[in-house]
Amino acid sequence: MTKVDTLQRFVLRARRIASHSLASDRERLVALADFTVAGTLALDGTFEMRRQLPDEELFESLAARLRPILLKSESVHNEKVLRAIGSILDEQEQESAGIDALREELERLRGAWERHQESDLRVLRYAVQSVKNDGTESTPQVSDSQLAMAWLYGDLVHVDVKGPKESGTLLPIKERYSGAVSYFATVALLCAETLDLVMRLSKLGVLELGK
Repeated sequence: MTKVDTLQRFVLRARRIASHSLASDRERLVALADFTVAGTLALDGTFEMRRQLPDEELFESLAARLRPILLKSESVHNEKVLRAIGSILDEQEQESAGIDALREELERLRGAWERHQESDLRVLRYAVQSVKNDGTESTPQVSDSQLAMAWLYGDLVHVDVKGPKESGTLLPIKERYSGAVSYFATVALLCAETLDLVMRLSKLGVLELGK
């Protein structure tokens, strides 16, 4: 498959993601990606945190549309898309401010996508740990990435969760879903920003996307 084929396929998938009701409003998507909670301190010293989350069934459909961008076996996996963009930029013999700006944006996106690979379940925004009031039966700290992948593979598309993401199953589903919302909303944002970059290439005339 040529680099142009890769980008044409990506554009079709990215536009389908962008048309989703949760992703069509960029500001709303940014709000979902942000981890914002409200807290209440009770007189007994306990602290309760609350977070507003979208309807899970609706969010499931957005996550499903994102899967090909995250799976290395797919032709539109984010690394393949970024590699195709980089190859096209490397072919440009004449330097210009426009091309330099695209290269800078590509490097920024590479760094952002690198933090959202299934093989790298680092802490992106927070980690959680469960422990009883008496300090017993504590779980290890679980990253938000692990929670998100445990939700995707254990609650959405599969049942058996394996590898590092398995730690996410130690927490209840509400915690897994909370992690998934921030994680996959960010992925949807990255898809939109990568699509923006591809369209800028097209407008500069260095990429022919066809119909």
